[in-house]
Amino acid sequence: MRVKKEDYNTILELLCLKSSELKIGEIEVNISGAITDTSFSNNLEYMIENLFELQEENRNKKKYL
Repeated sequence: MRVKKEDYNTILELLCLKSSELKIGEIEVNISGAITDTSFSNNLEYMIENLFELQEENRNKKKYL
């Protein structure tokens, strides 16, 4: 059985949303995630690049807030 990213998309979004204001003591915790198709996940460089792009998008969003 093949699992689709849509099956986990809502869970990932809720996890990131719930942790968006998470603080432990005086330390702010930021969590980000990405769903990667397993047919491409064999290529580690692709996965790392995907996460860096997500991080860059988040930085750009914060600049305009």
